[in-house]
Amino acid sequence: METDAHHPDGVMLEAQGHRLVDLGDDAWTVGRPHPMIDPTTRSLEIEKLSQQPETGVLLVDIVLGYGACDDPAGALLEAINTVRSARGSEQPLTVIATVTGTEQDPQPRSQQIDALLNGDVIVMNTLQEAVLLAHYLVAPRQHPTPVAPPALLNGVQVINVGLRSFARDLQQAGCPGGAFPVGTDSRRQSASGGPAQATELLTLFL
Repeated sequence: METDAHHPDGVMLEAQGHRLVDLGDDAWTVGRPHPMIDPTTRSLEIEKLSQQPETGVLLVDIVLGYGACDDPAGALLEAINTVRSARGSEQPLTVIATVTGTEQDPQPRSQQIDALLNGDVIVMNTLQEAVLLAHYLVAPRQHPTPVAPPALLNGVQVINVGLRSFARDLQQAGCPGGAFPVGTDSRRQSASGGPAQATELLTLFL
């Protein structure tokens, strides 16, 4: 993807259906407060997603501190709820947020995070984590191609050549096929049928 230093209207990225906008750009703040101070501009832009069902993930940042909005989480949730109500459950909107601030800010960070979580907003600790999660959610899913199991695992059949107890163990284990005791030396031939029976049984599996 090609990059450049030209960002008209604060659009930092617009490619392949994705859009990243800096609402603190001069294009948005001439004659209006920065969204950190007055979130009205951001709220209006978010509410436009009501008519953009193709947008499924919204990534936002919240900055706390003196001079900032008294309740940035509340303002954000109001806009998000407007979108979700308009779109319904068939066109969900996933919202991922980061919160920059401390407990000493006028808007304690933990309280802002709790409000977002209660409003069904995912809060990540860092911007990198938030971006990685957003990328994961929008990336095309690759469905694995079904692979037929090896023939050996598809209906195992056993010919037991040896002690009768081996055959019983196989039969008790539910092993299909020829779990037959077959003698292989002169001491077992009389009890098991001898080589002739072994040959006959083998032909059943060939």
